[in-house]
Amino acid sequence: MNELLLSYYQIVITASGLGGPSPADGFIMPYSENEISEIYNSFPTTTTTSYMQCRGFIRWKEVLQQIGLMIEPIYVLDKNAIGATQDISATSLSFTLVFDRKEYLTTADELNHGSTLTDVAAIKRSIARAITSTLQHRMVVIDISNPKNVQSTVDVIANPLTTTIQLAEANIAVSVVANT
Repeated sequence: MNELLLSYYQIVITASGLGGPSPADGFIMPYSENEISEIYNSFPTTTTTSYMQCRGFIRWKEVLQQIGLMIEPIYVLDKNAIGATQDISATSLSFTLVFDRKEYLTTADELNHGSTLTDVAAIKRSIARAITSTLQHRMVVIDISNPKNVQSTVDVIANPLTTTIQLAEANIAVSVVANT
């Protein structure tokens, strides 16, 4: 009988050294505002921090989308937004991706025409593309200035955390880990 072989990758992205054009706040937040309220027992306390967390969540969705262009992970485990609160961006983000067909982890290397990146390097490049992109999504943002904390659906722009693939990759660590 064929046994399904899974490949596990631990990813750590650090905010140190990143700082793209404003609004580049929010780093990467793997939780929606509703999840934030459950985890931290509170929604963001200002409209500004509500937008910040939305920008972080937009980037998280883009990270998963860029990786999914190669192959969708079958699991996203152990998400940890280190240093984050409902009002503070994470200083780093760690998570584990699980794939069932790692041979599909390939992507073109735009820095070396005609070259292909595979495995760990392909994951790192996909994440770098996500955080060097300008993104715009319609998001539900809580208007804290309204006494009823009205939720509004608005266009939110998340500017790149940095403008170069090289700087982005310097802040991304990807390693193969054992199935635990």
